Amino acid sequence: MADGIRVLYAGGKPDARGIASGLEAADGSLRVAAAASAAAALDALAEGDFDCVVGGDDPDASPLALFERTRERHPGLPFVLFPADGDEALAGAAADAGVDAYLPHADDPERYAALADRIRRLVAVPRGADGGDASDLGTDVRGEIPYERLLETCPVGIVVLNADGRIEHVNASAEEIFESSRSEMVGRTFDDLEWRIVDWNGDPIPEDDRPLERAVGTGEIVTDYEHGIERPSGERRWLSVNAAPLGSADGEIEYVVAAAADATERRERERALAALHDTTRQFVHADSEVAVCELAVEAAREILDLPINGVWLYDEDENEGILRPVVRTNEADALLDQPTYTGGDSLSWEVFERGEFRVYEDLSAVDGQYNPDSPLESEIVLPLGDHGVMNIGATEPNAFGEGDVALARLLAANAEAALERTAREAERRARARDLERQNERLEEFASVISHDLRNPLGVARARLELLSTECDSDHVDPLARSLDRMDAIVEDVLTLARQGELVGETELIDLAAAAEGAWGTVETEDADLVLEGSTRIDADPSRLQELLENLFRNAVEHGSTASRTTSGDSPEDGVAESGAADPGPDGGEGVTIRVGSLSDGDGFYVGDDGPGVPPEERDRIFEHGYSTADDGTGFGLAIVDEIARAHGWSIRTTESAADGARFEIATDSGD
Repeated sequence: MADGIRVLYAGGKPDARGIASGLEAADGSLRVAAAASAAAALDALAEGDFDCVVGGDDPDASPLALFERTRERHPGLPFVLFPADGDEALAGAAADAGVDAYLPHADDPERYAALADRIRRLVAVPRGADGGDASDLGTDVRGEIPYERLLETCPVGIVVLNADGRIEHVNASAEEIFESSRSEMVGRTFDDLEWRIVDWNGDPIPEDDRPLERAVGTGEIVTDYEHGIERPSGERRWLSVNAAPLGSADGEIEYVVAAAADATERRERERALAALHDTTRQFVHADSEVAVCELAVEAAREILDLPINGVWLYDEDENEGILRPVVRTNEADALLDQPTYTGGDSLSWEVFERGEFRVYEDLSAVDGQYNPDSPLESEIVLPLGDHGVMNIGATEPNAFGEGDVALARLLAANAEAALERTAREAERRARARDLERQNERLEEFASVISHDLRNPLGVARARLELLSTECDSDHVDPLARSLDRMDAIVEDVLTLARQGELVGETELIDLAAAAEGAWGTVETEDADLVLEGSTRIDADPSRLQELLENLFRNAVEHGSTASRTTSGDSPEDGVAESGAADPGPDGGEGVTIRVGSLSDGDGFYVGDDGPGVPPEERDRIFEHGYSTADDGTGFGLAIVDEIARAHGWSIRTTESAADGARFEIATDSGD
């Protein structure tokens, strides 16, 4: 702008030329032309080139008439309304119309300086350092967007206050945030408006502590100040405010510019998350599936503000399985029937089978509804694992935002975990009851075995001792061995009767340590134990040791490498009969037993280098009482099988690397 800032003043009261002269005197960078009426101003605009228009008082036209005509013909030209006597109605009308600046002066002696300052800001030309002509800056910035228009495009609310705390400018985002029009806000203080500025507890914030007033009073920048705006209706919105003072050349604060972002959604999300955390703690104390579902439904209603919701649980007692309604809100009951869903007849069943949540924004466009005439227009269906689904509905389409869906998914995940826990607890309680009943029956059975069988055996053994002293008979030793065998059978039967297929509390056990412990309780003779690595097994410690003891005893007693099975021989409990081959004068070589983890890590094995188990016998060796040896009870490997199945494991017999027997126990729980 080689000739400075070109300004057109239009107005007839007071004298237009006098105001133009006063404006030029206040700022030498301004070149002001005067027009005595709106019509004359429009003619001047058509003929000349101006950077800004100032509209004064015109007795023949409304104050905004010139602005409207100017904006039509020159939409990018800044316009300042400069009335002698302003009022709130005119200020509001100017703000609503989009006037760039409203500056009533009431014959203020500083009116021309204030107007010059506002013009410079609007056309984005700074005053020269010496207060003189700015034309020597050598930059023509005509056509730049005035700062008010820049603020208008800002996505956060912008509020400008003067030093007296009165609002001079708000942008469109601020109107939306404060739910007030510019005409309601411009020219007023925050205390004049029909709202309260409150803290998180709903208490009024003292004026000096509020962000804009603090910036005015201290001259400091205020950042990330959060507070509430409460309207007379009680509705509250939460704001995050940043405010900065704007000083004049002499250091006096002239304005405060504040940026306000609506934090209501974030605040509500934080509140909901905290409340859901409390609900999760309540889930821990729920003692049944119904109690968990009641908590989930109430949380969706009260915390997430989603009143139409309910939970359906899967019932596997039916032939084909069903999803039956368990808990629903009163709003859902009043609006909907209580259907029971079966395979393929509903959106709920589809989500249950797939295990993936679905959001239906417009149910009228969705196929596969259970009831196409449902009053629901949108719905969220959330899987609860193998337990069922949670449904949340609304009577209008597109009712759920991303925040609603995220919080609903979090609630459903917590409810699913709680249902898992209650199912485990119910199973544990049922097992405890079964164990108690079985223990009572087994104690009775064990008592019968102990007294009704052992007492006659004791009498028989005493008679045999007397007989052996009275005569020298070849029948005494066979009778003694038979009685020993009967004692062993009774002991094994008692073991099965007392422990059966039950296990106690389980824990992670180091396999190598358990094997060494079991080895120390077995008469190992000259056998060797080799540990080939280790793993950790989730098991009942005592029953795992018992399993290992039986496998070790089986291998030691029947797995001597001098006792290989000859053609036609069969093993007792999976090994060869003693005496199947002559061990020679020095006896048989001791068996080597190897223990280690399976290659996939999900289990362990016990193998030996004894005679092994023929393939045709491997399906029978775990049967109760099955034995091919004269002195075998047939219960050793049966006990091993019972313990494995009690843990939920599987066991199979194969051939070891040394052609002996190898028992592989798959636990699916090894680390």
